[in-house]
Amino acid sequence: MDVRTGVLLGRLEFLRAAEKAAVGEKLGRPEDWAKVTLGDLETWLGRPVRARWSWPELRRGGRGT
Repeated sequence: MDVRTGVLLGRLEFLRAAEKAAVGEKLGRPEDWAKVTLGDLETWLGRPVRARWSWPELRRGGRGT
């Protein structure tokens, strides 16, 4: 996994560790993340995700709460 991807995953505090690993496998490069929606995450995880976030904010280090 790309180091930048690991950093972005670490900022997704609403995901469990196993979920972060699963999302990391789907999105190998940070450039791939620009197209991902909350609906995509919910489909991949098989559960609703109750969080607001934006990739630009996460890239800057903000928390998309």
